Amino acid sequence: MKRVTEGIRWTPHQDQYTKFSSQFSASYMSNAKWRKVFTAIADAIANSSLRVTIAEWKWLDSDKVQLTRVPHHSDILYQRFADGELQPVEYKWIEWIRFPRVYKPHKGIGLTVDQDIDALFHLLTSCAQLQLEIDSEQLTLFAYGRKIS
Repeated sequence: MKRVTEGIRWTPHQDQYTKFSSQFSASYMSNAKWRKVFTAIADAIANSSLRVTIAEWKWLDSDKVQLTRVPHHSDILYQRFADGELQPVEYKWIEWIRFPRVYKPHKGIGLTVDQDIDALFHLLTSCAQLQLEIDSEQLTLFAYGRKIS
């Protein structure tokens, strides 16, 4: 049974989403923007013009940061990820994604992998108006923001 509250279609997780998202004063991303961003990244990786494989994901409902691969074309659905490593998660639950310039693929081993964050920055700024922060260590894409008082 579906319930409608204040013009919002209710889903089992809608109440939790409302609770967690209400701590932010701004939402910068929509499903269309997420698809555009993820598709641009997947296209660039597929044609070898971008070396980015890993990202750190921060979800609205958790303080834990998850390190996992960037989405492939087969992961990108209309409003969520398909089943797989990224789980069937709706895009609206992403608080931010951080792409490190360098990461260690295996703990305890000295091997490091470089990611082309500058190329990623140029790709993202050319495909949409986004809230990005880049420095010497990482690029962060923000989905939500708080008012500065």
